[in-house]
Amino acid sequence: ELSVAAAMQPAPSPVQVGARPVDIAARLAEEGRGALPVVDADGNVFGVVSARAIEGALRDGERDVTAGDLAETTPLLLLTDDLREAAGLLAAGEEALPVLEPGGKFVGWLEHRDVLRIYSHPAPLRATEGEQVLS
Repeated sequence: ELSVAAAMQPAPSPVQVGARPVDIAARLAEEGRGALPVVDADGNVFGVVSARAIEGALRDGERDVTAGDLAETTPLLLLTDDLREAAGLLAAGEEALPVLEPGGKFVGWLEHRDVLRIYSHPAPLRATEGEQVLS
């Protein structure tokens, strides 16, 4: 069984709850992401803001809206969580999932492509007792 730690990527630089959609849109485009983590003033994960939410706010001309208004509450993963369960959350519609250390520090990010990368590169075959693996 694989843990979330095996597949996650380093945590992207989060956006603050007060960030404006136009600034977030620039980051999303520059980094090629579909979502970014949103943190509060203390650095705690507040939620995740998706490119769809930003696009909608910009299209609708919502000038007073912030990342905090657009952020969706999302499950928070721990490094030790089961990767299959995390993949199920992504498959159910989550854009990306923040990963925390047991103490609560935001340390990683899990997207669909991270799960696909891990499952498309399986670990090398291991020999059972008395068998040899040919290279």
